[in-house]
Amino acid sequence: VAQAIYRIWVCQLLNYTVGSSWLCIRLLNTRLELSRSRPQLLGDLSNFDSSSSTSRQYAQEAALAQIAKVAVVVIAVLLCLQHLGVNVSRILAVTGLSGVAFSFLLGDFLANLFGGCVLYLTQPFAQGDWVQTPDGKIDGWIQTVGWYYTSIMLWEKKPHYIPNSTFAFMPIVNCSRMTHRRILFEGPLRMRDLGKIDELLADIQLLINNHNDIDKSMHRLCRLKVVEDYSSVIWVSCYTRGIRLAEFLQVQESVLLGICGILRKYQTNWASSLERFHSPPAGAGDAELTTEFRRLLNARSALLSHERDLEEKQEKLESQREQLEADRAVVQGVQRELSPKAAAVEQLKELVIIRRKSLRKRKSAVQTKNKALEFRQKAMIMLEESVGTFMQAPKKDKLQQEALEIREASVQMALQAVVLERSAIETERNALEQEKEL
Repeated sequence: VAQAIYRIWVCQLLNYTVGSSWLCIRLLNTRLELSRSRPQLLGDLSNFDSSSSTSRQYAQEAALAQIAKVAVVVIAVLLCLQHLGVNVSRILAVTGLSGVAFSFLLGDFLANLFGGCVLYLTQPFAQGDWVQTPDGKIDGWIQTVGWYYTSIMLWEKKPHYIPNSTFAFMPIVNCSRMTHRRILFEGPLRMRDLGKIDELLADIQLLINNHNDIDKSMHRLCRLKVVEDYSSVIWVSCYTRGIRLAEFLQVQESVLLGICGILRKYQTNWASSLERFHSPPAGAGDAELTTEFRRLLNARSALLSHERDLEEKQEKLESQREQLEADRAVVQGVQRELSPKAAAVEQLKELVIIRRKSLRKRKSAVQTKNKALEFRQKAMIMLEESVGTFMQAPKKDKLQQEALEIREASVQMALQAVVLERSAIETERNALEQEKEL
């Protein structure tokens, strides 16, 4: 009975601990959702207004809420373990000793968790902030800031999930914390209207000074920046009151349309790449000058089109030259691969020639041996006739003498054959040595 009562009491403690923890986390989430600084991420984000003060306020509230949630969860887990009779101090000691092993096994996971903690503490951005990267790969709005990753909704409505550890090495531009948006404009005017530049600058300066949507506390400048070869550039810089994209584009459009109206007022226009000549003077001969002017413009446009054609042809020639260079490199590589094979073929040709020479020498040696054998046979026949017949002594001696001479000649031929065969053997030996080297 005591054990049953103890178990019931432990279950009640666990129930109270888990319930109170859940209630605390629920209250924190409700407080965060009902916050006045919480952005409403609905509809077109171009009209979304998130000032720097509300962004920082919501970031602080979110950081405090997350830290409180973590503290509630940790305390609830420790209390539950203590109610179950587990030695909490021993678990903490084991956790501290095994921290090195966990850091090796769960390196990326712990790095992302630590990165989420750093994001909540430093508060570089909050939910609903418009953020960018300097390279332009990320440009969108913060949807959620979690402990492991942060989700960003791009302008193309594509969610982008970035691990929190990445933000330690990635510079982020928080556009929602801008105080103003800048209108910066550079416009080239025609050189023929350089005499009207003072009146133009004065009217444009008056326009941006009296514009209701331009912030009066920031600079409002309109100056002649530079005079180039065929145009004079005016420079306009001012700031809008709000940072919303739709309002900024509307104010910028009104300023540009006002500048265009001032140009029409003074009968001038922006510089063009097709207008690089002074206007003809009024008076007699205006028609001829206008015709000549048009003819020059037509000739210039023809030259420009011809120049573009030449550039295209040059690009084609460059691509063909690169292809030829690549083919040449391939051919040179094949030649380098075939050069040792060509040398081996040349050596084989030399071996074939040497073998042919040795064969010729052997043939000549065989022919010489055959002749010597023929001479020997004749000498033997003559000796047999001199021995087998009873002849007179002078005639018999003569036959013997001729037989001896023929026999000596056959011996000489045999010696020549031996010499030829020896040279053939030497040639064959050299050929075999060269073949072994190959």
